Amino acid sequence: MSRPAIFARGAARVSDVLERFWAGDDLDSLAEDFGVPRAELEDVVRVASRRAV
Repeated sequence: MSRPAIFARGAARVSDVLERFWAGDDLDSLAEDFGVPRAELEDVVRVASRRAV
């Protein structure tokens, strides 16, 4: 059984953070709510938003 991807800091599930981002929450709010540094959030959003080639 595989585990969901989580952030090293804050231990938030990546899928939970991305769902809230795509629903319109800003990165500063997400960083505060989940305890994840904004720079890490930016990296994950950037990677998750890339289209597969």
